[in-house]
Amino acid sequence: YGNQVIGADLAPKGVTNETERYQEQGFLANFFWAQGLDREDPVQRRTIGRMIALYQCGNCHSFEASGILRPLPRLLGGLGLESPDDIAGFMDALGDYPYMPPFAGDDDDKALIGEYLYTLPGEGS
Repeated sequence: YGNQVIGADLAPKGVTNETERYQEQGFLANFFWAQGLDREDPVQRRTIGRMIALYQCGNCHSFEASGILRPLPRLLGGLGLESPDDIAGFMDALGDYPYMPPFAGDDDDKALIGEYLYTLPGEGS
């Protein structure tokens, strides 16, 4: 996918699907930069959620409401999502949208990205 997550097996090249592994093990469990982050601290949770969003969404979406690259605040606002949990739940539907890869992460990763995306302009406080 455009976010550099491998979404299919390519046996002749020894490449395997990463999406399924990330959904089982968690996205953050596979990255050295995520080790030692405090997932219980509210500020760090949003920072971690931002890191996930940048990695998985940032190549196709801007994070500002006035952004020109399919701005996430406007897109999410148009869906009527009213809480971080709503946004986290929406992650399950991503692969159903044209050109959107499925979310590569577990339920904790979804909660973290939901908490961050909810803070974007026009999406909560």
